[in-house]
Amino acid sequence: MFSVIWGTALMAECSARLLGAYTLPEPTMAWLGTVFTLGAIGLTVVVGAIAAGPMAQLIERKVAATRDRQQAHEETPNAR
Repeated sequence: MFSVIWGTALMAECSARLLGAYTLPEPTMAWLGTVFTLGAIGLTVVVGAIAAGPMAQLIERKVAATRDRQQAHEETPNAR
């Protein structure tokens, strides 16, 4: 989900730059390109926070499962 959010935002930014390059004067695009980039990054950071919650929960579940397996392994007598 996180990659989809970033990919979509950067493709939209690229499309806006392309459209602007063909329709706006060169001096305007010189500063507007930076605005597009900063806007895309800022918006994506905010929207990306939506995907960060489920990713953090997934990591917590994986860590807990690994910890449980390690504890079970330590409690089991060595069968060698």
